[in-house]
Formats: sequence, structure tokens, C-alpha cells
Amino acid sequence: MDEDMWSNASGSNRHVIPNLPDLILYRIFEALSYKEVVRLEVVCRRWRTIIFRLLKKHVQELNVEQSVTYSVIHAVQQKPLKRLSVSCNFEAIDFLSGVLRRSRASVTKLSCDIRFLAKIDQLNVDREANRRYWSNVEELWIVLVKLDDATTEKFLNIYKLLFLNLCRITIQIHECAKQGANICRIKNAIVDQFPKLMINMEIHAKSSSEIFNQLIFLSSITLESLKLICLDYDPETLSLTEYAKIAKEQKIVANRFVLRDWTLRCEPNECMLHMPMDTLRLSSCAIENVNNFISAVYATFCLFYQESEGESQRKMLPKNGSLRILNTRENIPLDSKERFTAKDLDSNLVKKPSLRCIELAGQCVFHGLGHLDKKAHKEFEFRLKSILPLLVIDSSHICYND
Repeated sequence: MDEDMWSNASGSNRHVIPNLPDLILYRIFEALSYKEVVRLEVVCRRWRTIIFRLLKKHVQELNVEQSVTYSVIHAVQQKPLKRLSVSCNFEAIDFLSGVLRRSRASVTKLSCDIRFLAKIDQLNVDREANRRYWSNVEELWIVLVKLDDATTEKFLNIYKLLFLNLCRITIQIHECAKQGANICRIKNAIVDQFPKLMINMEIHAKSSSEIFNQLIFLSSITLESLKLICLDYDPETLSLTEYAKIAKEQKIVANRFVLRDWTLRCEPNECMLHMPMDTLRLSSCAIENVNNFISAVYATFCLFYQESEGESQRKMLPKNGSLRILNTRENIPLDSKERFTAKDLDSNLVKKPSLRCIELAGQCVFHGLGHLDKKAHKEFEFRLKSILPLLVIDSSHICYND
């Protein structure tokens, strides 16, 4: 073809779609970003089919976040993790409808705000009448922010159409101190639909009173993990003794208990747990009184030993109401008259330990041990081990300011 003929052909209004084999097109599309691929799906039905097959393979986790602006829409695909993260206003119906049409059937892990699920019936997703919106989702991370009655009712009206085989859920709660009843309704509805569901819960609050106001609405719940996070710049005080009382009254059981950015207070010789627990993790927390904390851990071990052996708790605690805790400057043997010996602990408590492990992470502060600088956690560990040698203490993730 000479130059004149080429210029005439190129200047025409014809749009030629490359007739490449499906495998070649698949490889080309695989190298493009999510934004570019989405634009190409409107070219023809064949391309759309290839793109849907591509996204089905590469998008198995979906994160949907509420954008603070109405005009900005973000979509980031992390192919190695098979994750798609989108951020937009929940009124962007067309955009969200497209995201769901392409990936709804392949997603196995979903993270989103409850408002997104409450309004999902407004989206055009080509769903069959007898099919769930997320029929393959097994793990859900749901965020509750400033929950209100209207959102709660919308969710409760549609939740039975959302999931088919949900196995694990993480409930993250923000600024819902006055919405404990609605949180309980949502939790109960999901648990009733999936009785074998594994539940994790995170509560973010500025004070311990906000935490306790929400916990009193939860009842008879077993959690894989309970995480309490302080949002205040200066760590607020949280009483583990008070938490244990509320958890016992409401029958709240957690296998793993995580505390972050709190100042922890314990009443001496008062239990800090009401049920056996695998791990207590303290992340960037301050312990108000080290010896009170240790005596509370010891009292907890005594309680569960008493329950397993059928003896009174008074006989298990020191008569003078105080516990002699060794420090690194003392070389005093354990007094078997006042506390368990290592042999007693090994033979009795290892069968039903009230607490297996304490993890220390981040910038923890041990009041009264500040003079030890970066060895404060070593002293804390020694004092605990002096009375509870079977307790595992993991401080591998602790750090200090330089």
C-alpha cells in the first residue's frame, strides 16, 4: 500500500478490533491496570468475556471504603494478593454496580462498611432471584461507624440475601457508644443465620466508659479475638478488673484479648479474667502498677485452680491479702505455704491454664520500672515468672524510643 492509500485508510472512520487469539488478548489485558481493563470491556462482547475471566482469577478479595468526597473514585488492584480496593462515595451507583458485576461471584473475602451492604439492593448486579449477593464469600470484615437506626433496619431487611457460606466475621466498631443495642441486633441476626460462625471484634473508643457501654449489650458471645483500641492521644485508663466483672455478667468469652494504647489498671488480688484465655496481648500499653498487675494474674490462676479442684478461693490466696513477688535483686525461694510451687502448677494448672501467654508489643511502659530503661520488660517478665513459671511471655515485638 502506497502512502496515499495508507493515509486514506487511516483517515477513515472505521474502527478495527484486533482479531487476536483469546490467549494473546488475555496476556495483554493481564499486563494492564484495573482502570485500563475496565475501559476496554466496552469494546465488544468477546473482550468483555475475556476480561471477566481475567478478573475472576485475579480478584478474590474486595475492599470497599467510603470516600470523603463525592467526585473522587479510586480503584487499586494488588495482583500478588488477588485484592481489589475501591474508594468512592456510596452514592456512586454505576461505579459500584460495575465492580460487583465483574467480581461478585469470585470474591471470597469482603471488607466493607455496613452502609454499603445496607444499600446493595440499589445496585444493578444482574443477580438471579434465588441467588445470594455474595454466595462465595467466606470471610467478612464489616465496619460500623456512627451506626444509626435507619442503617440498622435496612441491613436487617436484607442480610438474609447477602451470604451463603460465611465462616468468619470481624466486626470493627467506631463511635457507636450509644448504639450498643443496634450492634447487638446486627450481631445476633448474623449469628442466628450462621451458628458456627467464628467472630472477631474490634472496638475503637476514646475512653473505657465507651467500651464498657457497648460491652454491656453483648451477651452470651464467644469470640476468637477481642481487641480494644484507645483513640485518645493520651492513653486513657482501662480497668481490667472492671472488664472482668462485665464480661462475667454478660458471658463474654474471648480466646485472644488484645489491648492497644491503654493505661491498664488492676485491683490487687482481683481476677482480671473470668474464663480461660489463650493469649493476652498488650500493644503500646502502660501498666499503672506492675505488682498489682502480677497479683491480678496470679489471682486469676488461683481462681481457675480452685474451680477445677473444688476448693475455696480464700485458701489459695495469701492470708495477708498480699503476694510476695520476687525481683532481680532478690534471690528468695518460692514459699510453698503462700503460693503454688512449680510442681503444683505443672501438675494442676497446665491441664486447664487460665492464661497461656502474655504478648508484649510496641512501646509498652511499666510504671515503677522506668529507671531500668530498655530492660524494664525483662524485670516485668522475671517478676511474673517468679510466681507463675509456666506462663509464656513473648516480648519479641517490644520496642523503646531511642
